[in-house]
Amino acid sequence: MIITWFTDPSKGTFTEGSGKFSSYYQYDTETKKFVRIRLELGRQSSGSDLGETGAFFKNKRAVGFSSIDFIEKVAEYPDSDFTIDKSTGKLLLKGDPMSTTPTTGDNVVDMSPGQTKPHFGNSVASKAFLPPDIEPKHLSLIANNAIANGESESFTTKSVTGTQLSDALKGKVCDIMGVEDFNTISDADILKKLKSQIAEIKEELTTPSKKTIDSSLEDVDKLLSGIKEKMETDGIAPTEDFEDALEDLGKKVKAAKEASESGEGVKKAITDLESSRATLKEAVKTLSEAHQSTVDDLITGSDKAIETAQSASDEWERIDTEYQESEEASSIKEYEASIGNEEAEPVELK
Repeated sequence: MIITWFTDPSKGTFTEGSGKFSSYYQYDTETKKFVRIRLELGRQSSGSDLGETGAFFKNKRAVGFSSIDFIEKVAEYPDSDFTIDKSTGKLLLKGDPMSTTPTTGDNVVDMSPGQTKPHFGNSVASKAFLPPDIEPKHLSLIANNAIANGESESFTTKSVTGTQLSDALKGKVCDIMGVEDFNTISDADILKKLKSQIAEIKEELTTPSKKTIDSSLEDVDKLLSGIKEKMETDGIAPTEDFEDALEDLGKKVKAAKEASESGEGVKKAITDLESSRATLKEAVKTLSEAHQSTVDDLITGSDKAIETAQSASDEWERIDTEYQESEEASSIKEYEASIGNEEAEPVELK
């Protein structure tokens, strides 16, 4: 699922003239992809960081939240206390998983696999100070786009005005939406695009499950062909129960293929497939005793394929559930609630 939060570089002292606009963060707990949209102007340069505004992407990042001020208590919590669980990708503090729920006031810690020094960010803010005309929904579009493209992007130098930064962000939103005039973009347009972006993010995650299921269905197809071939070569006389069960299994394989292609009802289709296969296995008992063992062995040979398909469909359903609220949102408000954007109150600049 996607979680988001804002931080306040001004640490509660924001003025429009300062240009210290809030930073927006988006993190996908499934893929571990991380985007920071930095909007702070006049930021002090450091090394290769020129203080530019932009969307900065990390392909793999572990994120944690805590009420502890680790910068203040560095002696008590040295860098070595922070590690990443290799199996889950979660950030650990002294071996225990850190919270992955951004709560106002909590301090943010993030680091990438292979690093030994964590990054300590500003605390989660309850208010968002954004450039004129820019709202969280626009930042969501940009963050999703960065995740889809898998790369960072600069917007402006650190020395531009708030209005110039706003214009740059509007231009980026227009590029994503495929329009020329920012003012023509409706909430309905934005919601449609946001949901399509989420669908793309989810599709990347479900592709391995789809490939696994498709391969398993090919194995079940071979089972059907093998049974029909045996019936012809061995002269097996099918009973009505067996014929009906065999025909039903063929239908269930077709339905499972359609579900895999559409991405809808996959788990149910695989469950129905296994139920149909079990019925066929039971129907084998109605055949002549001389042929029961041969046909039963063929069906048993597909056990692994079915087990693999069931496991893949479970994973597919789990991923579906993670992104369901965002995909089914009927308004910007619902979408923002699904990713936590509603937690921060955007402050309208006068």
